[in-house]
Parts: sequence; structure tokens; C-alpha cells
Amino acid sequence: MLHPLDYFHQVLLNNEASEQLFLPSPFEREHLELIVNHGLSTKYRDRPYSEMGIVYNIYGLTSKKAGNYLIFFPSYAYMEQIYERYVELVGDAQQVVMQERSMNEGEREGFLKLFEAEKEETLVAFAVLGGIFGEGIDLIGDALIGAVIVGVGLPQINSVMEEKRKYFEETFGEGYRYAYIIPGFNKVMQAVGRVIRTEADLGSVLLIDSRYREQVYLDLFPYEWQHCKFIG
Repeated sequence: MLHPLDYFHQVLLNNEASEQLFLPSPFEREHLELIVNHGLSTKYRDRPYSEMGIVYNIYGLTSKKAGNYLIFFPSYAYMEQIYERYVELVGDAQQVVMQERSMNEGEREGFLKLFEAEKEETLVAFAVLGGIFGEGIDLIGDALIGAVIVGVGLPQINSVMEEKRKYFEETFGEGYRYAYIIPGFNKVMQAVGRVIRTEADLGSVLLIDSRYREQVYLDLFPYEWQHCKFIG
């Protein structure tokens, strides 16, 4: 999905005249229960204070219905931090696994096979947003019934990203939005898209971050998200 269109029109075509075509999703949006918790901050300075709130939010979703869930984080360090607390909370009540920092092809296949196995217990799999399990995988039907996305997916600040920000600011007057906010939000949309893969799929997704109440993010919510429920 090329979203938002104004961003791609400027970045890819440099605002040259062109036709724009919007095609809605072929899936019924009501098949996805989308919940947005904007009461918890995942900003770096706030993570020690929101840690257990995030743990309880994850458990609140994954304990409603037995099945397979993916939990996405913006970094390995943050994922590992919450993973430790989550395992302490649930014990043996759920099968909890985590994406390793370096996985070979066999390990990646083994991770995905956990979603295929028929079992009665709930699987909660922690993964990195924008990584190998956040894009390009098809877990159809009961293979994946829900996901939690922690954060807004902002790229890490470094010299390369700052050069992009300066370029977008000088060229389009949209430095931070084009370099950080939109690319991060596209990773979030990719992760949300893992849950509904066919017309028959049903699932739930929870987004967690206080920034989702800011207009710059609300303006990015696609049509398929307009039925979301805000909490927090």
C-alpha cells in the first residue's frame, strides 16, 4: 500500500503531474478489531514507568482467546526488556518465544513453524517491528489471530537519518515527517497487515503509544482503521 499518497507523490515523482488512484482494501474492516491504547508512553525516557503497563496490556489481549499472537517492538533491547517481565508474569500459562538477534534460515523457519502446529495453548511470539517477521509472511486463518505493536516504529536517529531529514526539509519542508514519522508508520501498517490475510480471516490488533493521540498520527490512519477503539 502506497500510503499516504502525498508522501509517495512527492518523494517518488517530485510532484510531477500524475493520476492518483485509491483502491480500498478487499477485506471487510470489521474483521479486524483494532484497539489503540494512547495512555502509555513508549518513548525511551518513559519506558521504565510504562514497562508493566505494556506487559499487562499484552496479557490482556492474549488471554482473551487461545491462539497465536505476534508482539512487535521497535528494537531488540526493548523487546528483551519486556520479554523478561512478561515471562515472569505468565509463567507456564502460555508458550512465549522471542526472535533472536541473529537467526539463520533454519531458525527462522522453525520460528514460523510454531504457528502451524496444532495445539491448545496460546503462543505469544515477540519480534522486531520492520524485521523478517513483520513483513512478507502469510499466517492465514487461525495461524495468527492477533498482534500487539508497541511504539510508532520511528527509525533510530543517526547520521544517515539526519541527512535524510535535512534533505526532506530543504526539498519539501517536511523533514521529520518524511524521514521518521511516515517510514515508521508504514512499518506499523505492515505489522497490522499480518493478521488479516484473506477475506475469511478474523483477528485483533492492539497499538500501544501515547503518540497515537497526536493529530500527525491520526491523519495517517487509513480508511480501514477508522473503526478503531481508543482506550487509555
